[in-house]
Amino acid sequence: MTCQNQLSEGDGPISRKINDLEFIVGGKELLPEVKVLWEELRDHHSELNAHFGAEIADMQFEERINKLLLRIQDGLIRIELAREPSGAAIAYSMSSTRPDGAGEVDSLFVHDGWRGNGLGELMTERGLVWLAEQGADPLIIEVLVGNERVLDLYRRFGFEPRRILMTRPKEKN
Repeated sequence: MTCQNQLSEGDGPISRKINDLEFIVGGKELLPEVKVLWEELRDHHSELNAHFGAEIADMQFEERINKLLLRIQDGLIRIELAREPSGAAIAYSMSSTRPDGAGEVDSLFVHDGWRGNGLGELMTERGLVWLAEQGADPLIIEVLVGNERVLDLYRRFGFEPRRILMTRPKEKN
């Protein structure tokens, strides 16, 4: 299955169907529905990262969201969920604007069984369109070490690595 479509957005959460998948777009009110998928993403990242896997595994959803909301302050947030016909959430994307004008694709996750069908690309594209509509500049995507396979996806949208940030794990401090 290849997903292709544009989603027009108005005020509040909206819902559209594409190829039997339901897409819901909204803001902070969708955060509770993102939690289970975010926890799968956290577990995925912890397995991929040799140096920080344990630290990543210990991170809690509420902690991550509080840091995000603190960073964006009065900025905007866009959350998109994809659901199977059964109602099970299978993917999400989260994008935000910051007070300095920057925009970021903060988080993207597609459940294992749905990867490779264009769903992540579609959700990334729609998040980037929304950021452009908000006038966000520059646009940022951070990728954790170990998850380099997503770099080709982001390169298709014109992103290139800019810097390498190195951090010492807590147990070595």
